[in-house]
Amino acid sequence: MKIYLEGIAFLFYFSSTPSGDVVRKIFRKAGEGKVTIVTSAWSMNQFIDELIFLSKDSEEELMNARLIWRILEREEEKLATKNAFLEVGLTNPLLDSSLLYVINGFLTAEQAIHVFSARLRGCDAFLIGDERFQLNKERWKDDFDAYHLNDENDRKQLLNVLNKL
Repeated sequence: MKIYLEGIAFLFYFSSTPSGDVVRKIFRKAGEGKVTIVTSAWSMNQFIDELIFLSKDSEEELMNARLIWRILEREEEKLATKNAFLEVGLTNPLLDSSLLYVINGFLTAEQAIHVFSARLRGCDAFLIGDERFQLNKERWKDDFDAYHLNDENDRKQLLNVLNKL
């Protein structure tokens, strides 16, 4: 099973919340070879940007942000050696193609990069951590199942799927 994680979803890996439990379970399943985590280079930029924003210019918090980034980077590298983590690069063809979603009024430019990357890699599921990212599930149901970490029902549905793997 291929699961796309947008940038903010990675923050939950470090959260002791039900959303964090879901993200860590995805990483465990990837380690077992049952899931491939897919993301884009844009997601990693988003993740780092959000870490810096949350640090609020505190030197101690910036150091913590760097540590969190390194921990996640090591996890990704470990999974990549098992072909369980895939990062889609930001190429001109990808950016040009994702722009069609923006022109047609479906998504913002940022959201379009995520959705196009997920479709390009044939993802079965799309995990959203950013509460501002509202994806019309019905619109994309033929491409992937969308789950929002802030929605309890979505978390339960995804956990049911993961438990069956």
